[in-house]
Amino acid sequence: MCHSSHGEDSRKIRIAGLKGLRGVVWKSVTDDLHPNIWEKQHMDKIVPSILFNLQEADPTEETAKSTMLFDGPFTDDPNREESPRTLSDRCLRELMGKASFGSLRAVMEPVLKHMDLHMHWKPPPLFAIHVFRAIIYSIQSQNSYFVIQELINHLDSMSSADAAIRIGIATVLSNIVSIAGTSIGPLLLSIFNSLLKHLRTSVDFERSEKCKDSEAEKMYQEALINAMGDFANALPDYQKVEMMMFTVGNIPNLDEKRVKQGDEFLQHVLVKTLLKVSF
Repeated sequence: MCHSSHGEDSRKIRIAGLKGLRGVVWKSVTDDLHPNIWEKQHMDKIVPSILFNLQEADPTEETAKSTMLFDGPFTDDPNREESPRTLSDRCLRELMGKASFGSLRAVMEPVLKHMDLHMHWKPPPLFAIHVFRAIIYSIQSQNSYFVIQELINHLDSMSSADAAIRIGIATVLSNIVSIAGTSIGPLLLSIFNSLLKHLRTSVDFERSEKCKDSEAEKMYQEALINAMGDFANALPDYQKVEMMMFTVGNIPNLDEKRVKQGDEFLQHVLVKTLLKVSF
């Protein structure tokens, strides 16, 4: 029902399907006798159905061709007639709000898969940014680090993908790391180290003969640097100093006898990162 796209009543059918999903979520989390909807086989059906409607333009909405959905406030007016898009937005937020820490991976996997299949990472990744902002704002704050880590892990798996995809994922990270902020806690340096590792890998790749588009690779590096800068801006000063010291420790010393090819360029990029983090 959520994927209905033929006939005059398709819009009503999709709204009914989304309301049905919403009811299943509400009933299942409050009634132990019902099946566990957080199992992978259920999430693989529920999450794509929600995201399919969230990404679809509604011809009855005047703002369908604008980006207002992605930047506007979330409304909760019961008297307002809902479209499939606004209803799916509500469903996503409610689903994430009810997910426990142990259930997050089952939800995140189909979200990431949907972004891959529908090429939502390609810049500008407005849809992906909206979805991950909704997720971060809806889950418990202490679980925010898990979403960040899942995105970084996905970036790991996409290390050989087209630069545009990696730029999109890094841009999404840049837009949500500041929301997670201090809730990341002890995993702060681990996440920052992962971003630095990706930056070093990109610099090495750009200097190699395998790189076919150095400009796109530089854009990816800028997106990673912006993500680290945005991350630092949300932290208290003492944690920002830790990140700066960690960055300095990764800057190669050009006075050493054993200097790798490209270390001078890497030093330039890491100093640029240090400046971004410090402001």
